[in-house]
Amino acid sequence: MRYLILLLIVALSTFYVVEISNSYAENAEWSTEALMPTIRTEHTAAIIDDRIYVIGGFDRNGDVIKRVEVYDISKNEWIEVEPMPVALHHASATSFEEKLYIIGGFIDGWNPTSKMYIYDSIEDSWTEGDSMPTARGALTTQRYNNYIFAIGGMTSFGPTTINEMYDIEKGTWMEKEAMPTAREHLASGIVGDKIFVVGGRVQFGSNLNNNEMYNINEDKWEIMEDMISERGGLAATAIEESIFVFGGESRISTFSNNEQFNSIDSIWTIREQMPTARHGLVAIAYNFSIFVIGGGTEPGYSMSGINEVFTPSEFREIENTRVEDIVSETNVSNQIKVEIVENEENNQPGIIAEIVDPFDSCQLVDRCLSPNEQTSSRIIYYVFVIIIIILLLAIGFTLISLYKYNKLKRK
Repeated sequence: MRYLILLLIVALSTFYVVEISNSYAENAEWSTEALMPTIRTEHTAAIIDDRIYVIGGFDRNGDVIKRVEVYDISKNEWIEVEPMPVALHHASATSFEEKLYIIGGFIDGWNPTSKMYIYDSIEDSWTEGDSMPTARGALTTQRYNNYIFAIGGMTSFGPTTINEMYDIEKGTWMEKEAMPTAREHLASGIVGDKIFVVGGRVQFGSNLNNNEMYNINEDKWEIMEDMISERGGLAATAIEESIFVFGGESRISTFSNNEQFNSIDSIWTIREQMPTARHGLVAIAYNFSIFVIGGGTEPGYSMSGINEVFTPSEFREIENTRVEDIVSETNVSNQIKVEIVENEENNQPGIIAEIVDPFDSCQLVDRCLSPNEQTSSRIIYYVFVIIIIILLLAIGFTLISLYKYNKLKRK
């Protein structure tokens, strides 16, 4: 009878562990996809159809790079396209139709630039666009219809409140209502005709939790509910009515924070943390998932090729819903994207070459990751495995003791 009870305990414990593990796996909101070939930080990114273009930044050696790598979401593969004309870091990118618009950043060290470079994804070629009125890096940009808004950043004189609008059709810049708080290393997301600008830094590197909303149609700013944590060097994007804000850094650490702002209720919510804390990263939304790519795992000059994907649990049931049923007619470049069958013209041989450089093929990526790169699901799994081992050992010792006891009793 004792043996049967012990076996029953083992069976129930195993069933409990498996059920808990499966339940957690089903509820986990983070997953990991193909690593970016070139580890980098302080890069920028934008999406065209189902391809995420990652541009510039610092590489593993701390050098500023021109390299542009493209993540094909449907294939979970990376390819390389024509590099930028110049090497940039801390630039900002957005897209319109089949083109990327790379605006501002720092060049030749830490000199802010006003340049705009335009990438044609069909021709795989770059041209120089119309420069911003104000040179700056570490800024944020958003596109609304055929207008691009370049907000904040760092000029030669420090953080700025500048808000300049570019008319894509006319090729002209116009100054708009300035942001209330001067800041750089900030992030933003757009919901309808409203841009929410979050976090950032002021002079001497102090982090902020400011959340200020720009009403495009009214050309007015409104102070919103502050973000839960103070962060600079962060990334943000939007899904439906919510802004999601990821990562960042302080002088002594990087952040794994993931916070959601509901623009309808004006409420912040703490969401499941990023598996890997990072700064100088990018966040791009596609359908109901957000791809959080690259960035430094330690403060300052550190890089990674991490590609972690956040899918909020509340959106999983409708992840494959047709985009016209859930999004406004405003097709915003870093918001929700419907999965589109690739145009055969984009697959012409010679236009896009696969990356074959073994030095940049992610073989060295693990060396630059922080010790907490393991996901919480794996940690829980290992804890339960240890518990099972302890239970089995305890049961084994108990059975041996019972056997010895019965043997001595017979004597």
